[in-house]
Amino acid sequence: MSAPAPVLTVTDVVAGYVPGADVLNGLSLEVHKGEIVTLIGPNGAGKSTGMKLIFGLLRPRRGTVHLRDRLISGLEPHSITRLGMAYVPQVANVFPSLTVMENLEIGALKHAKAATRLTEVLDLFPRLAQRRRQVANTMSGGERQMLAIGRALMSGPEVLLLDEPSAALSPALVDVTFELIRDVNKMGVTVLMVEQNASRALEISDRGYVLEGGATRLSGPAASLLENPEVVDLYLGGGHVDD
Repeated sequence: MSAPAPVLTVTDVVAGYVPGADVLNGLSLEVHKGEIVTLIGPNGAGKSTGMKLIFGLLRPRRGTVHLRDRLISGLEPHSITRLGMAYVPQVANVFPSLTVMENLEIGALKHAKAATRLTEVLDLFPRLAQRRRQVANTMSGGERQMLAIGRALMSGPEVLLLDEPSAALSPALVDVTFELIRDVNKMGVTVLMVEQNASRALEISDRGYVLEGGATRLSGPAASLLENPEVVDLYLGGGHVDD
């Protein structure tokens, strides 16, 4: 019996921000329905760049990205969102001058099930329900991260991309954030994330990819990567990474 087709496939992607300077150099990965998959690696490995490319914020010079069997490399982000993918960047991930409810309503994209989505999001994030009239720029970092994820979920994504979801959060809020990611996954949302706290992220993940030089160096079950001496020595120090 053959394995099910991946919900997200990145194949041999080469890309960069300026001509002649590639950040991604043959990046390939697969994410299957229902998984949590984490990308880890050293500074400049291309993890955040890969996320931007998958979501259409960067065009590949070579290679392809498929969402299910649909070629999405080259599409605009709003088109990719309507096909079932949402992206939460590390920074500038909420509309700061709008209220919690206004942020969530924008995320719905006139979705036919917007009311149902709103109920699900507010049930998942009770703090947002309590602060629905609060302006986003007056919220704590942890609350804004909840709002950013909640706004992304309002579009009803099959795949959720998270770029450094625990960045700049207190240790207590880091634990809360990872539990929320697990809860989101239990709702049936497939998750691909880049995370500065690689050890903690792999603990809740099904599989992981180690990126180096813009390409995949290692991949495998998350538990195996956590026990791999090379991965532990080189990549699991928990330091902050900017790509």
